[in-house]
Amino acid sequence: MTPTATESGSHLGAKIPGVTALAIRWATTARDKATQEPLPTERRSVVLPKKKSPRKGVPRKITVLWRNFTFSCAYSDWLTPAILLEDIGKEPLVTQGALIKAILTPMHGPSDVLNHDVPLSQQGIVQGNTLRMLV
Repeated sequence: MTPTATESGSHLGAKIPGVTALAIRWATTARDKATQEPLPTERRSVVLPKKKSPRKGVPRKITVLWRNFTFSCAYSDWLTPAILLEDIGKEPLVTQGALIKAILTPMHGPSDVLNHDVPLSQQGIVQGNTLRMLV
């Protein structure tokens, strides 16, 4: 007997021989959890607050230099220059609209301009690197 799309529970394997009750319960729990968890509406800033005393563990971070300001930012594989510039623009030191035409360049190749939509990890930027912001 083959389950059809109209039978209830067929996508969970209720009618397929060899599927245990435990597997059905796991699938049901996963489906219910996926429908209950709301998508995040707010994203945390990647700019790290300044602290006087360093912690024992070294966080994954990159540094952005702009004028006489230094911003320490959390590094992750999904971080793009657009997200970085957006979060730096929200800092109290930066006037609103000052970074509209800002670009990021690596310190090791100042003539290279980073693509705003491609993650930094795919552009050769790794944790510990320093970037220069030009306006």
